Amino acid sequence: VSEEFFSDAESLFEFGYDSETKPAYVSYYDGLLQYKFEYEDKKVNIRASFSEDMGVEGENVSVFEFDDKGMPVKLTEQDEDCEIICSWEYDEQGRCVLAKEVDTCEDDGYTGECEISYGSDNNVSMLSFYDVEGDERTLSESVEYGYDENGKIISDKEIEYNEGIKVSVTENTYKNSVTIASTSTRYDENGDFEIKRVETAEKSEDGSDEIYTTTEYDAEDKLIGKTIQEYKYDENKNEIYQSLKVYDENDALTSTTVL
Repeated sequence: VSEEFFSDAESLFEFGYDSETKPAYVSYYDGLLQYKFEYEDKKVNIRASFSEDMGVEGENVSVFEFDDKGMPVKLTEQDEDCEIICSWEYDEQGRCVLAKEVDTCEDDGYTGECEISYGSDNNVSMLSFYDVEGDERTLSESVEYGYDENGKIISDKEIEYNEGIKVSVTENTYKNSVTIASTSTRYDENGDFEIKRVETAEKSEDGSDEIYTTTEYDAEDKLIGKTIQEYKYDENKNEIYQSLKVYDENDALTSTTVL
């Protein structure tokens, strides 16, 4: 972290500590916003006070609760009219396997859950999100991850659902934390295939050339069209060339635009 960050923080924030050197308060911009920390057995209460000069005068209270191992198990955020409650469950290895949110601040209220699965390497292998009404849980989204031997994410697959019916699938491939390929598929209200889009990115090792290709297919997996965008840069990373090529359903070049 840069020294500039700390100098900025010193001018913006004021920190206070109790006799046990635990944070007691944080004041922001001469008290426009202040957080006070109150400690109880396995609980930390955080009170956020807003000055009328911020246009949102009042106080919000957040309460963190912890288990015997010091792991957070519940967070309650309260204001004058409603509250949001988040909770977490862990397995025997101390890994979070279920997160839950109950939000009474929305018009109709909202309850959601996220199940977290792990692979043999202890990396997160899948996230599954659910909308909850009473005893019914409806899958709304899932994300699956792939890793290399160093534990870096090299791929993910996201599936979105509408009332339990699959509406889209997006698969990404990464290299050095950069997306190099992406395939997205959209489905209709019955879950039937509608359209598929494939996007790829190619970059030269010296960074002087980039090519982005987007290809679309219909429900019968026939080509709809394709575009290819190319960028060239000089040794100072300044853009010196840009072009766009458009292809039709027969993969025939229909236009070329150079910028």
